[in-house]
Amino acid sequence: MQKTRALTRWVNDPSKVLPKETLLLRKRNHWYLLVQPLSFATLIFFAAIFFISYFFFQIFNDLLLFIITLLIVLMVYINTVIKFLADWYCHFYVLTSRRIMEITYKPLFSKNMNNVIINQVKSTEIDVEMEGMLAQLLDIGSVIVTFDRPTHQQEFYMHSIKDPKSVGFLLTEQLDQARIDNIESPVWVRTKDKDNRLRFIEEIFPGESVRLA
Repeated sequence: MQKTRALTRWVNDPSKVLPKETLLLRKRNHWYLLVQPLSFATLIFFAAIFFISYFFFQIFNDLLLFIITLLIVLMVYINTVIKFLADWYCHFYVLTSRRIMEITYKPLFSKNMNNVIINQVKSTEIDVEMEGMLAQLLDIGSVIVTFDRPTHQQEFYMHSIKDPKSVGFLLTEQLDQARIDNIESPVWVRTKDKDNRLRFIEEIFPGESVRLA
């Protein structure tokens, strides 16, 4: 119950939580993807301070204008860092007992959710990609869930997450369980008998394997 409530808070819409749905996994992009843009922004910030200091002290020699310019550059740097942190923190993947979701939201601006209901998926295969030595050392990889394998028309990506192998195994278990549940679900058929309008399909075809298209 606690996991379901947590999922409700993340999605911010209780009506979108399916019946008997429990949270199994939540993953963000690997922290290394956040370090790269933050390092680049910090490098640009210190380079800008160096050139501003040289320009104002060597050419203009105006302390007040230097302070104002420095504050503007500092505000731009802080806003850039906050944006990178918010984009990383507010983008995550969720696996529940019923579906796979990718949630991206920007507070006060937008919220997008892409989800796949597991028990309605057909011909699903899962691939785990870890490319390069750095990916192996930091355990970074992507999990690709493919629907309609021959044509590759639809794919669900979990990009650059930590420990992709365990995520792939967990996804495989959930998809296999969904297939078993679909097979074991009783199938009812409507008959012309007024006293017994609905019957199990196994009662009509005993001992036969019936496949529904």
